[in-house]
Amino acid sequence: MWGGSLPPGQVEWAWSPMHNRIDTYYLHRGRRYWILWNRYWCEDWYKWEWQPIACVHHKRISEKQAAVYLLMAFWQNQAHERECDKFHWIGGEGFFSVAGLEAIAREVWSEISSCEG
Repeated sequence: MWGGSLPPGQVEWAWSPMHNRIDTYYLHRGRRYWILWNRYWCEDWYKWEWQPIACVHHKRISEKQAAVYLLMAFWQNQAHERECDKFHWIGGEGFFSVAGLEAIAREVWSEISSCEG
């Protein structure tokens, strides 16, 4: 499914012992588009699932730019549309360091805080 060198990273939420979420993001260069995939645990089927979550045409866009902006767009959607809070911890580094994932998250969730305040 995924042919890149490193996944951008993994983040986790833990609202309670029975209510959590683990997302692992992967960036794929398709024929025309950079595609950001999410690999997550599906509690309905008790297995890992893959879901394409964002894409952008790769003409004149680097891998790094695509990874940053696609992840930022996905998290913005999660924060605004699903009222999802910032992840609780980073479960794994990859393409992004912990500092890189935190920087993207700060940008996304600081926008939410400024809208609410």
